[in-house]
Amino acid sequence: MNVEEICKELDSLSIRMLQLMKEYINVKLIIEDLIKNGSLHLAKSRYIMGNRNVSALQLPSEESNDVIASTTVICKETTDEVLLLELSRLNIHRNGKGDDSDALRQRNKKKEEDKLEKECSRDPLKWFGVLVPHDMRQAQSKFNKAIEYVVECANLQIEMLSV
Repeated sequence: MNVEEICKELDSLSIRMLQLMKEYINVKLIIEDLIKNGSLHLAKSRYIMGNRNVSALQLPSEESNDVIASTTVICKETTDEVLLLELSRLNIHRNGKGDDSDALRQRNKKKEEDKLEKECSRDPLKWFGVLVPHDMRQAQSKFNKAIEYVVECANLQIEMLSV
């Protein structure tokens, strides 16, 4: 390689690094905005429901079976031996009430309904009551979007380290 090719390669790497930095800063700003809006929606719902109804007292303890991770991060390795992080979401909402194939059997119906209720109660919004304000749901969606952008930000950091 001559000097001109080396300079072109360095220029392309520098431009790529600057592009990654710009994306990284933009993603950080989006995360900041989502967390700010999520916190504001949470504050509004606390104002609507009262400070006793939305507090740390409604959160289950660490030993409780109600607490499971609704989102986990999966680390994958690409063909270039570069790590890539992805989100894996657990479905906490159920649309149906189970299988109706044995509709005539009534013996164990109560136990099955209790199991379904326990599985459906894993939604963190249920910790604060059945009728939560719309602001609480918006706060949850803002924080979920922030999690997605945090993973994107981590992927950008990994890519910047590899450049």
